[in-house]
Amino acid sequence: MGATATPRQTKTRLSCGCKTYNPETDEYTCYNNKLLKPVYVFYKKSATGYVSEATVYECESCEDCPHKAKCTKAKGNRRMEVSKTFIESRQKSFENITSERRVLLRVNRSIQVEACVWRIEKR
Repeated sequence: MGATATPRQTKTRLSCGCKTYNPETDEYTCYNNKLLKPVYVFYKKSATGYVSEATVYECESCEDCPHKAKCTKAKGNRRMEVSKTFIESRQKSFENITSERRVLLRVNRSIQVEACVWRIEKR
């Protein structure tokens, strides 16, 4: 996200409220350098029957935080739900679509589709 972020990107960026994740301690660090520690893990089932696991993290203390208005609407400390499976899947998907081979496949596909559309329009 560059200097000219759209309103949706700005909202997404600010709603995250975390700048780093430490996998050894399983903690996030917010922009005020406070730790968000895991509180509990819960499971939710989708309409299709898929069960996903999410961890709820809560900040140590949001008192006197200058970022609180942008970070959370909660009266207490900031909480966030994180699905590690979703994050891993998203990362893998991103790596797949940005690999050199996949980029080349997308470029070739767009050329092939354009040629077909050109033939149809020419008729």
